[in-house]
Amino acid sequence: MSTTSTITRLLASALLFLTAQTSRAVTLNWNTISGTAGDWVAGSNSGAFEVDGTNSGNDISISIVQVNADPWTAGYPQNVQNGASTVGNNDQHYLQLRTPGMVDTTRSFVVTITFNYTGGVYASFGLIDVDSATGAAGWIDNITNITGNSGTVAMNVGASAANTLSGSGLGVSVAGNTAVGNITDHSGDVSVSSGTSKVTSITFTWSNPGPNFGGQVISLSNIVFFTTPEIGSSLGALGSCAALAAFTRRRRQAVV
Repeated sequence: MSTTSTITRLLASALLFLTAQTSRAVTLNWNTISGTAGDWVAGSNSGAFEVDGTNSGNDISISIVQVNADPWTAGYPQNVQNGASTVGNNDQHYLQLRTPGMVDTTRSFVVTITFNYTGGVYASFGLIDVDSATGAAGWIDNITNITGNSGTVAMNVGASAANTLSGSGLGVSVAGNTAVGNITDHSGDVSVSSGTSKVTSITFTWSNPGPNFGGQVISLSNIVFFTTPEIGSSLGALGSCAALAAFTRRRRQAVV
């Protein structure tokens, strides 16, 4: 084996190793922190977490503002197993938000997830059990103002069978579908992702535009984020490796 070929392989291995390190997913896992000293304090409107195992200080924080002081059900928000009434995956934990009823349409809860990284992160999470009461007269889980960086970055939002997705860009929203009604499986799950945009925060508002005001529940799933794009970095490293290999082949052809 030539010296050039050996160097190429070593450089390619190093690039792939560095890619794996820099694109490593960091996760706020509600299962992992459940019952630990770093768990969400039941009934609190905020929490901060060290999850990446490398940087000092908390990597991610969550705060909830109650607009017009709408009440929580006693002891909520809290980290619970099985984050919607009878949803499957009973071994999974979620941060559950529960209220006895948003008593009018001026009430809401504003949730902000902050990532304590100067350059921002690529982030994603799910909202569980976004549904409604059956019929036009029922309550509705309504998720609006889903944006990054204080309303300046649009999120990618995905709806499920029990949701209605509307709007686009900074104006996208998703609500429970009254034609489907109250659900007890994952057909009401919503996905939120920053996609190819880096963010230092993501905010959404949970409200009830319906005429009736019964008890409502949604849950926040695990939050996953990267400081560099996982797929993009991998492809970039592979491209660099291909370029190195091509360079080696050209050198071999020149020498022969």
